Amino acid sequence: GLAGEPVDPEWQLVAVILPTRDRPELLRRAVASVLAQRHERWQLVVVDNSTDGGAATDEVLDAIDDPRIDRVHREPPGLAGARNAGLDVAKGELVAYLDDDNELDPGWLHAVAWAFDRHPEHDGLYGARLIDDADRVQGRPTRGWPWIHFHPYDRALLERQMFTDMGAVAHRARLAAARFAEDLRVAEDWDLLLRLTRDAPPLELPVIACRYRTEAERRLSHGFTEADLAAVRTRVGRTSAPDSP
Repeated sequence: GLAGEPVDPEWQLVAVILPTRDRPELLRRAVASVLAQRHERWQLVVVDNSTDGGAATDEVLDAIDDPRIDRVHREPPGLAGARNAGLDVAKGELVAYLDDDNELDPGWLHAVAWAFDRHPEHDGLYGARLIDDADRVQGRPTRGWPWIHFHPYDRALLERQMFTDMGAVAHRARLAAARFAEDLRVAEDWDLLLRLTRDAPPLELPVIACRYRTEAERRLSHGFTEADLAAVRTRVGRTSAPDSP
């Protein structure tokens, strides 16, 4: 196009990093949500963290056989290391994330490409998530309605708690801050967003990014430990305990 004209966002390659471990039935559903994207120029990097050497994951991906899907086998443990392994082979100009127990909304990658194209001043953004059960995510014994969760950006709040999900975060590729801290067993997503927004706020994109499920078993992360929280608080210079996510 002419100088100064925005680039058609459909030309932007978006890499989606998807770590998985021992949950082929959920992986199949997660991959299907990427295949269903309105924005068709994507690279899906499936990072297998399974205990079976990747046999079940390979079976799922072989049945799909889409050249846009790459796979990486990485020995456990750790979400941070798995996501870094995905970033190492990501080819896109933009990077988005997905966990194997969630699904991308069909319009998310289109919204990400559009937003970064129209807002070149931003290197990172986050969107909304559709949580399947508002009561369960708050730890209540009752079962509740789905809940669209989108919190306005607040740096002070972010320094106390992670108020979004990794599946709702996207950023430009190859940023120095966009690496996961492998010394953290959990809270690596919180740590990443803190670093991505240290010098400038993210773009708040009021679009549903992912469908977040609260009932999945065998998660790669199993809740915060005090050591994890202390490590993140040390990075942001805080000593007070964060609020519950």
